[in-house]
Amino acid sequence: MKSNESSTLEQSSDHLFHDRHSRKGVLVCFLLSGLFFSFLGLNRFLAADEGFYLLAAKEVYFGRDLYLDFFYPQMPLFPYFYGLFLKVIGYSWEIARLIAALISCGCAVLLYLRLKALRAPFFIIFGLALFLGSGLVLSWFPTAKTYSLSTLFLLIAYLSIKRTFSLPPFFSFFLGGLFIGLAVNTRLFYCITIPFFLFDIILCHRKNALRPVLFFLLGGVATYLPHLYYIVHDSSAYWFNNVGYHLVRSHRSAELDEIARNTIYNILFAFQPDERMDGFQFPMLFYVTCFSGIYSLIAHRFLSLATMIGLSLFAMSLSPDPIHLQYFSTVVPFFILGTCESLAKGKELKKWVFLLLLLFSVEYLRHTPDAIYRSTTSGIGVKGVEEGKEHLSQISIASYVGYALDKHTDSGELVLAQWPGYLLESHARIYPGMENQFWIRISHKLTEEERKDYHLFTREELWKEILRPNLSTVVIDQRKVSRYFPRKRLQQAGYVVVENVHGVLIWKKQPGKD
Repeated sequence: MKSNESSTLEQSSDHLFHDRHSRKGVLVCFLLSGLFFSFLGLNRFLAADEGFYLLAAKEVYFGRDLYLDFFYPQMPLFPYFYGLFLKVIGYSWEIARLIAALISCGCAVLLYLRLKALRAPFFIIFGLALFLGSGLVLSWFPTAKTYSLSTLFLLIAYLSIKRTFSLPPFFSFFLGGLFIGLAVNTRLFYCITIPFFLFDIILCHRKNALRPVLFFLLGGVATYLPHLYYIVHDSSAYWFNNVGYHLVRSHRSAELDEIARNTIYNILFAFQPDERMDGFQFPMLFYVTCFSGIYSLIAHRFLSLATMIGLSLFAMSLSPDPIHLQYFSTVVPFFILGTCESLAKGKELKKWVFLLLLLFSVEYLRHTPDAIYRSTTSGIGVKGVEEGKEHLSQISIASYVGYALDKHTDSGELVLAQWPGYLLESHARIYPGMENQFWIRISHKLTEEERKDYHLFTREELWKEILRPNLSTVVIDQRKVSRYFPRKRLQQAGYVVVENVHGVLIWKKQPGKD
């Protein structure tokens, strides 16, 4: 079989940035996608996970260590990356979402650069339209979560390995390893792609592959060195936060998990529609990627690296328990690249193929307006958004709670918050152990010693915490009070509601009740 990488493409991509039209294209792509993702970021409903991600980004710049000082069930890069910008610009939900929008915009620009290197104008328009029109992308990339950031790093790694940038050869491979390392440092899922990068390097360079492989591995190893700090200090906490938690995180019965998993399979493979998915966009993209892959194999070419990355991420996203559809947002750009590369590198395509791709695009993009409306206005199918109470899931509510807390607390005062996102914009500090809302799902599965080591509570232990003299403020969504505290416990401990911010209650301990 032949490598999917042609010498013509290598030569043309090396000079991509010297093309005046390419620079204009990058600028147009940056401005248009930036405006689009900024609108989405500022208007998209809150995602619950954003609270602990951004609170962690705030805490690490107050001198606290991930894993060692508080529970953080992801790889460590995200808090330091976002936290740096937030510390400089200001701790704000709007700023956090604009950072996510800028990162998403970067993904669009990188996609444009790679499609431009194919020298096939049709696929530039086709690929960008599928990316910007994807319900999964526009729903999840502009949120302050790991999806857009890890994808940005992986796209840089991919473009570096494919020599899309005008860089010395071996520096390109080092950069590729460095950025795939950063992607893994953001989201562990991406480790599955490393063998495919190595396979592609060996395939393209054959007998001369040793040095490129070594430079690639050197770049990746460099990103792992900071992990030694966590491993040396507490290897058990490092393992639990990154792996162990994910093995026990499901709070449902095995039977319910199996039903939910089968439902996800049916949605992904287009066996049933679902309000969480925009039409059959993703299944359509999956099947057209498979078709383009078969097309490459029939032409005696290996699958493109993008296709292998996309399929490996797809398989990896099926492995957690439970599975969430949002995981598959990171697959989209690589399915798009794989499809475009496979078709563009073949012999001249028949007109009927272009017609089919055009019809595919029309049906695919038909659902984009609904996806935007769901994510920003109706909330239908958006996790955590209740029908009739959509306004309670706007980012402005989290900001209002932060402002209200500042009225009732001193700077640096500890606050026990049911959701850590309430404290992003407040001068108050999170009460130790409440940095992540998922403790409530797994704490009962751990021993007392493990809970202490991993900084987690049970409900019963949490009830004792409200009696401590260093705690006088509790903030909790009134819809979730019973899940965390019986109201009588708060009242018996001397707490009264001092402010109700759109259903989020701020409880304050009265003097003399310690």
